[in-house]
Amino acid sequence: MPVDGGRPRLPSICTSVNIPLRQTLQRWQDGGVGGLWEAAGRGGKAKWQIADIEAVETGLQERRSYTSRQLCERLECERGVVLRGKQLGRILQKRAVSGSV
Repeated sequence: MPVDGGRPRLPSICTSVNIPLRQTLQRWQDGGVGGLWEAAGRGGKAKWQIADIEAVETGLQERRSYTSRQLCERLECERGVVLRGKQLGRILQKRAVSGSV
């Protein structure tokens, strides 16, 4: 790849997707793999706050093991946040990879 001022130039083939590709590469460079997940999309807005997930994480520090369903029930009882088990698992995994939400 040719280099332009210390920054590699994208091939001319990518002219039609040049800006989204550059933005994706920049998000990856700035935030690592977790940065790619932070792109704004058409999906629904988060129904949880970072404090809710931190509360779940502190609950995971206990000596007891929980299923994702039990964690969701506990989150609903304690904080009034309704999440599915798979959704909570993805959020926790994302925080583990990127270090933040």
